[in-house]
Amino acid sequence: MDSTYTEYLSFYRGKKALVTGACGYLGGALSSALETMGCDLMRLDVCPRSQPTDGAGFVQGDVSVRETWERFLPNVDVVFHMAAEDYQKGAYDPFRNLGINAGSMLHLLEVSRHMSHAPRIIFASSSNVFGAAAKMPLNDTVPPEPVSTWSVHKWLAEEYLRTYVRTDKMAAISLRLANVYGPSEPSQTMSASVLNGVIAQALAGHAPVLYGNADCIRDYIFIADVVEAFLLAGAPRRELLNGDAYVLGTGSGKTFREVWQMIVGYARDRGSECGNVGLRDDVKTEALEQRHFVADSSRFETITGWKAQVDLAVGIVRTMEFLEESAYSGPCSPRRGA
Repeated sequence: MDSTYTEYLSFYRGKKALVTGACGYLGGALSSALETMGCDLMRLDVCPRSQPTDGAGFVQGDVSVRETWERFLPNVDVVFHMAAEDYQKGAYDPFRNLGINAGSMLHLLEVSRHMSHAPRIIFASSSNVFGAAAKMPLNDTVPPEPVSTWSVHKWLAEEYLRTYVRTDKMAAISLRLANVYGPSEPSQTMSASVLNGVIAQALAGHAPVLYGNADCIRDYIFIADVVEAFLLAGAPRRELLNGDAYVLGTGSGKTFREVWQMIVGYARDRGSECGNVGLRDDVKTEALEQRHFVADSSRFETITGWKAQVDLAVGIVRTMEFLEESAYSGPCSPRRGA
């Protein structure tokens, strides 16, 4: 990977890169990596939270509005479209979600196709588009069967991108992510990851709780591996940027029950007095939560040389170390693991 790393490091030097959702979990981690590569970085977010809005490349804008793209897209070489609205039970508005998770892509593509210098587009999609697939692992050839409007919107954004690449000869790619976890700055953004929330909960001395999907299998991928994949996806391999969607994961799956028990064990090793894993099978889980997923990333691996490097056990410990060092004070009541 050393030669590959050098290749994309040199590619981004001097390039103008736009990261949407730059104050979020994935966007923040990717922005930090790009910042070290000498690129002209613009960090776009609808609400920069405590981040400065001037200097350091921070700009404010709503990706669901065309004017945002018209303002910030000119002269950009690479767009990492990470901005998204997470699925939040009880507060989910499908129409707002449509505008942010799918409409933003349509605005981005429409503005891009009228530019003399259209940017490369790397889109953060989700393994949720597969729905309740019967066989594992899942590769790029398995057709999506989404089981929620949230998943439909992610798939719709992929299809917008695929269509514009074919009709307007643009360069773009979608990456369908497994469950991402691990350290990111600022640490408050880490609560966007279900697994991070469970780790924080156990470290704080609270017993993690399982629900009716306790035996559903997920593929967990460390955030540093995800960042590297995005950097490779945006680098100068034209065969990747054909509008296709690529699956990204480790190829190894574990049930929520297995992972929660691992976390409790490691937390106790670090002095936590968290109790045993609890079970609330009386709480209803939705179809989005009742699914299995293990990734087959072989096509992306073959083209780029990328492969997930961080084992789940190692990643959990690294995350615990980071949370302890950062005095993390974020939520300790994670979502159920969509």
